[in-house]
Amino acid sequence: MCPGPADRALASETDTVVTLVKIAGGSEGDGMTAETAGGWQVVAERPLWPDYGIGPEHDGMLAWEWAEGELVNARNYWLATTRPDGRPHVAPVWGVWLDGCLYFGTGRRSVKGRNLAAQPRVAVHLESGDDTVIIEGLVTEVTDPAERNRVAARYQDKYGLPPEGPEGSDSPLLAVRPITGFGWREQSYPATVTRWRFQAGA
Repeated sequence: MCPGPADRALASETDTVVTLVKIAGGSEGDGMTAETAGGWQVVAERPLWPDYGIGPEHDGMLAWEWAEGELVNARNYWLATTRPDGRPHVAPVWGVWLDGCLYFGTGRRSVKGRNLAAQPRVAVHLESGDDTVIIEGLVTEVTDPAERNRVAARYQDKYGLPPEGPEGSDSPLLAVRPITGFGWREQSYPATVTRWRFQAGA
């Protein structure tokens, strides 16, 4: 199973939000959602971004279920990492969204791998800027054999290749544990702008 919710202290959110919670449920246009994903509670809220026309009104917010569908069906995931000297790096990776985490593989000696060894905080953006999904979280290495096998089977079905590269390569299986997510649909912007926060389920 995907690791538990990342430490909220790792998040660096400073903007004001309006949080509206309704346990179990929600759909596009519902405005108030708290769903479960991988044993976590996912709370939907409206970020207050007045410079972008985002106010406190909550009508139209997206359900996390919609975002998960986008994450499951995506083929490429843009992964943003940080070099040890602070310079940013972005690269596409293949991966699978399973049980509330994004799993992917990369070489330890790659730029991504070296960056993650020094700084495990990442952001992930799907390819579409019209149906936008972004997650921010913490990367951990997957070592449990049962979990690795389960993810590898899903990855093989999706891409026809193992997630850890060819035999003998030093490419660990990694998981992004989300802390925060963002989503919106361009056709209904700004009504659909939503932020999701991941916290331990009750």
